[in-house]
Amino acid sequence: MSKEPEQVSYNAFAEDTDDKELPTNKGLKLSNKNSRFSKSENASKAPSQQEFERDVQELKARTLEIRNKVESLTNKYKEILKDRVLPANKSAIQKDLELSLVKELVQLGLQLDNDDSQPEGIGSIGLCNLLLLINLHQRDAINQLGYELSKIRKVLANVDKKPE
Repeated sequence: MSKEPEQVSYNAFAEDTDDKELPTNKGLKLSNKNSRFSKSENASKAPSQQEFERDVQELKARTLEIRNKVESLTNKYKEILKDRVLPANKSAIQKDLELSLVKELVQLGLQLDNDDSQPEGIGSIGLCNLLLLINLHQRDAINQLGYELSKIRKVLANVDKKPE
């Protein structure tokens, strides 16, 4: 009782191509001398060992420079966060230093995002990582302050309850 389906052969585009001739390109000459797949003498050659090593050294130097800059800016930012000066007591110079450091961090993130030798989005990810770590640090500080405040409140509640 198994009946195979009927095979239908239909080309929806058959009537379009049957009536028209395809135009031929007369006089068009293509050259593959600039192609990377070209086997001619003029094709670009692979870089020499010296060029390769020079490129590697430049990449290492640039990576080390970026790493040092990231470390320096991150340490400066941590120092600013450790500062206990109230906003009302900060001088204009301190406020300008903080803003310039933030601008430098953002500029570094943009520089890393635009660097072809770095993974895509590494600058943005680095800044997000820094902010997330700071959020965790602030949460811990807030929790510690909340704990200390609750201890003080208990002591004060006991002081108020004692008869004189």
